[in-house]
Amino acid sequence: MYRLIFTITAFFAFSSLLMADLPDPNAKIKNDPSILVGKLDNGLTYYIKENKRPENRAEIQMVIKAGSLHEDEKQLGLAHFIEHMAFNGTKNFPKNKLVEYLESTGMSFGGDINANTSWERVYYLLQIPTDDSKMLDDGFQVLRDWLRDVSFDKGQIDDERKIIVEEWRLRTRQAQAQSTNILFNQMFKGSRYEKMTIGDTNIILNAPKVDFTRYYDKFYQPDIAAIIAVGDFDKKEILKLIKSKFANVKKPSTPTIAKSYKVPEHKDTRVSVYENPELPSYTMYMAQRHYNLPKGTFGVYRKQLVDRLASQMLALRFQELTQKGGAAFQFASASKQDFPSELMPFFGVAALKADDLEGGIKEMLQEIYRMDQHGFLATELDRVKGSILSSMESMVKNKDNIQSNILAAEFSRNFLENESMPGIDKDYEYTKLFLDDITLDEVNKAAKSFASENSVVLHLTGPKDLLTKEQILKTYNEVKSSKLEPWVDAASAAKLMETIPTAGDIVDMNMESFEYIKNDKGDKESFDVVTYDLSNGIKVKLMKTDLNDDQVVMRAFSPGGNLLTDENNYFSAVQADTYVGLSGIGENDITTIQKILSDKNVRVSPYISDYNEGISGSGSPDDLESMFQLIHLYFTSPRMDKQAIQADIDRLKENVKNSRNDPNTIFSDAITKTLYNDHPRQFAWDMDNIGKIDPAKAIEWYKERFADASDFTFYFVGKFEDGPINEMITTYLASLPTLDRKESWKDRNIRTVKGPLKKVIKAGKEPNATVRLRIDGDYPEYSQESNMKMYGLSRALSILLTENLREKKQIVYSAGAFDNTSMRPTKTFAIQVAYGCDPERVEEGIEVVKEQMNYLKNNKLNDTYMSRVKEVIESQYKKAFESNNFWAGYLQSVDWNGMKIDRAQNMLDLIDGISADDIQMYAKKYFRIDELKQFIRYPEAN
Repeated sequence: MYRLIFTITAFFAFSSLLMADLPDPNAKIKNDPSILVGKLDNGLTYYIKENKRPENRAEIQMVIKAGSLHEDEKQLGLAHFIEHMAFNGTKNFPKNKLVEYLESTGMSFGGDINANTSWERVYYLLQIPTDDSKMLDDGFQVLRDWLRDVSFDKGQIDDERKIIVEEWRLRTRQAQAQSTNILFNQMFKGSRYEKMTIGDTNIILNAPKVDFTRYYDKFYQPDIAAIIAVGDFDKKEILKLIKSKFANVKKPSTPTIAKSYKVPEHKDTRVSVYENPELPSYTMYMAQRHYNLPKGTFGVYRKQLVDRLASQMLALRFQELTQKGGAAFQFASASKQDFPSELMPFFGVAALKADDLEGGIKEMLQEIYRMDQHGFLATELDRVKGSILSSMESMVKNKDNIQSNILAAEFSRNFLENESMPGIDKDYEYTKLFLDDITLDEVNKAAKSFASENSVVLHLTGPKDLLTKEQILKTYNEVKSSKLEPWVDAASAAKLMETIPTAGDIVDMNMESFEYIKNDKGDKESFDVVTYDLSNGIKVKLMKTDLNDDQVVMRAFSPGGNLLTDENNYFSAVQADTYVGLSGIGENDITTIQKILSDKNVRVSPYISDYNEGISGSGSPDDLESMFQLIHLYFTSPRMDKQAIQADIDRLKENVKNSRNDPNTIFSDAITKTLYNDHPRQFAWDMDNIGKIDPAKAIEWYKERFADASDFTFYFVGKFEDGPINEMITTYLASLPTLDRKESWKDRNIRTVKGPLKKVIKAGKEPNATVRLRIDGDYPEYSQESNMKMYGLSRALSILLTENLREKKQIVYSAGAFDNTSMRPTKTFAIQVAYGCDPERVEEGIEVVKEQMNYLKNNKLNDTYMSRVKEVIESQYKKAFESNNFWAGYLQSVDWNGMKIDRAQNMLDLIDGISADDIQMYAKKYFRIDELKQFIRYPEAN
């Protein structure tokens, strides 16, 4: 199902490109020559590209140009059902052997293993190890089996029916999903797109095997399929592998045709209203019909870029209105989006305030028609051009570290939509060339075309007291015909810092080195960590990496946090970092700060948690000075923007007011309240709590927490040069004010209640239930080794729950177990199980969970299960090792938890060392079923 997210893409009729040095608009964009693209004799398309990130892994996909749109009336939902059946047995991987095998290679479902069915396509994804030739061979064999050799065992079909009904329950029986479905029905009325991909439950429960195989035999054919392989391999060997697996797939006697379907246009403006007390907010949607143009030429490439400029400028206007406060809506945005059937509607959305629905709708529409009437300003265009170029430059600098899944997604779009794939260097070259040439007039013409009157759909949703269709249409027509004032762009020549601080000094330096095993071959990587002691007491730790050629990640923390404040001030304290973030710094509000930084790749955010305060961020090496200036200003010059803060308080009130009937919010709040026995510092926002917020006290608390930098430790991980970063450290960090306080965090006796307990909440009208189970308690042996074993225990339980709750009993669509260990305020552990199901099967499901916990207590897992447990954990760590964010967090956790910096050296050894005895021992010790906490949400009528 296409998601309503606001991506920026393309359509615009532009001025002539017949200028010197500009490509012919009708010329096709050539593919990146490093991509091996071709077809086998049977029509199967392949894309192959070598790529080193992640190391020793390959992203392999199969894409088929057919989906739910191509079902007949007896098959509604079976395209999606077949996707499920692909994991339930094939010729070479019968029944559950497929899932067992995939997990034994380290792949995890939802991340490394995935599949998805939409109206017009289905795709399958595997991320397979490449350092084992058999696993790589088997990975392509799995794709080959999925294309032509799915088993369709009748017993497996029958077992899967109830699982898909549970997925249907999760996807369609929620208020927001129902609202979205109504919107789509309005947009796609009179077309096959009205039918949801999940299908008809009557067919799902009763369709005979022949209806499955009719669809499968017709559309799972090589001439409408593509195999995509991107990864750490030799592309010539991969081509041989693809040919060996797929060349013998018989070409269909007649070409496979997955027919395309149009969505009828409509001259009238369609208006719909959906009221449901379980909706947590009021939302207005507007869709206006536009069509996508065939991609792949320089002309369309330029149109995409023009649309992108206009859409980003409009988004920034909405953002500015929201940040300044006083807007009648809480949030709004609009842009063009790729939709099925070659549609690319201009799509607007606004989160409204309950007491001014009409005003919020009006203001959203006004900005769209202000753009239509007056266009944008040159200052706006210059900023967005700079932002796009900065983003592209960063991608070019880091081109050798682009993740394989990003490239594979691009190749998939080329196969399905003919999207160009020139490669990042040419992409940057063309973008810069066209940005230099695109004029304000050209962009404004595109913007004017956005707000067409063709096939308009208006859709209002909310919990109660909505406007009528007639009122909505009246407001729309009034705004559309009104004359609006042009936008005023408060452009500024302001700088982040007018005066550079007097530098301090580095008074001491030392270096530690550590190495870690990064793969199954035993290959090792080593890092040096340099520690500076600054003249004002700050510690700085630097770690150079080549994991991202255009990134430096920054972390900093100091012991302390919000629990140091008294209870009366706590509600203000927890909002302090939010309010500073909304207010800006120094003399500049947040909108001005964003404009100053529009052409820079940098972000910095302060935070205050319960036990410490700190700051985090990242930036390009070219923009490091801006990052250091932001750090300095967040310490020394926080400001209070009363209007922006009041707008946030109003949003918080609105959210609380609207979520009173949201079953998920009610359930979550009840869990917190019960689990912590109404502890005043473990709360859910309500009107009384909001009323206790004092913005002035919040800002003062922030200033108090950041008044003393002497006990902060900073971490910088990534690509940097010693000289420049040392100069910035002494200038912007060694100059920070200090009080030389000796602080620590404070224990406010926040503890979970002792089990067992059973809390039942009745909320919501739809026939679904939510279950959360928890066991927690003291965990005195907290250490890296014990935490790894605890993770292994929760992973083992997750595997058993999938097999038993889902596959054997068909109670759930998905279920998982999650562990958490902590050192503060005391050493504790928690293991939680979460799932949703039919209300009639809640107790049955809980008994299955208990049975699996007891199974792990009383039995040792065999080698197959242990391999599935360890390989998935190991795969997650191998990927994490390739991230600057991981290492920055690692260095901070070492200091925060009082561990040694070289503890990383044996992470993979620790994982490999987890034994069946360990799992059983930890199950006996921590699966205290007699202390089980049960939280269950039933529908009100249950």
